[in-house]
Amino acid sequence: MINRYSSSNLQLHLDAEKRLTKLATFSDVKLPEYDLLKHYHELQIYQIELDMQNEELAIQQKKGEVQTVELKQTKKKLAVLYQEFDKQTLQLKKMEEIEQINNCFIGRELKMIELKKEINELLQKEGQEEKYVIY
Repeated sequence: MINRYSSSNLQLHLDAEKRLTKLATFSDVKLPEYDLLKHYHELQIYQIELDMQNEELAIQQKKGEVQTVELKQTKKKLAVLYQEFDKQTLQLKKMEEIEQINNCFIGRELKMIELKKEINELLQKEGQEEKYVIY
């Protein structure tokens, strides 16, 4: 037999031949049309090879469908994460603004306390009562 197969197709061909030998054997047949039987045998092998390839394609298609579903689910999860990230980022910016305003107010209050202390000291030097109670 002439080898007309690549290494990957050769294995497929050999597997198909094995399947064919399980289906029918021609070793007991003594016909003068040996070439005809040989070609018929090859056609059966090709048919089985095609069946095997179809089986493999069906398996790969199912795997692809599962992967497509998983990819869609992952995309949805990623979209939710991005939305949550945007919310968290916005919330963080708001908190930073509040902290800046709070620091400004605290600074202003500390300055007010210093000014009240100065006023109280000046009033004491003048012999007057302190105007502000500072805790």
